[in-house]
Amino acid sequence: MELQQLYVKDRHAEILAQVEACLPKDASGNILAKQERSDVMHDLQAFLAERMLEMNKEKQQEIKGFLGWREGFVGAMVEDLTPKTKLQSYHEHDYEVFLAVLALHLSSILTRL
Repeated sequence: MELQQLYVKDRHAEILAQVEACLPKDASGNILAKQERSDVMHDLQAFLAERMLEMNKEKQQEIKGFLGWREGFVGAMVEDLTPKTKLQSYHEHDYEVFLAVLALHLSSILTRL
């Protein structure tokens, strides 16, 4: 089965096993260059890089959408709120930090309800 198909099926252990098979090693752990299948490895790396870019784009769209919704719900631009850095990077913090920031703006939220 192709490595990309294994990735889609979340069969990570099988991917790792095939990667090991594509990079045979001698007894000392050195890769045997004449037996390696670097083309397969290159294809996998290119596929994973593409997936990372797609996932990052999706994440950025989600962040933008959430912050837009948040601005509409509170009635204020994120840029005008404090701490705006924590609001803009909400996805990098745990839930308690996010709730603490929301609590700072609780009166604004309640007046919108």
